[in-house]
Amino acid sequence: MLFYEIVIAVDGYAEIRGMPAPTNHKARRAPVERHLPHLAEMYNDLYALSLEAGYYDGYNMAECVGRRAARCHEILARNIQVE
Repeated sequence: MLFYEIVIAVDGYAEIRGMPAPTNHKARRAPVERHLPHLAEMYNDLYALSLEAGYYDGYNMAECVGRRAARCHEILARNIQVE
């Protein structure tokens, strides 16, 4: 769930700046890497964690992994300006 809030923020970031709305994660990663390179590693990490949680071993993930995801989300949410 944390990742999808960031997906919405990235979509809004692109829209406000007149970029085409991203339709998939590869297209969404491009504006992050191009316009927010200091956040690209956090974005990619949160994306990987969301895949792990959603498709692999989410219910058995260690508490530290959840904290890492929350930290990535916090940093991204604070730094992706959609207004």
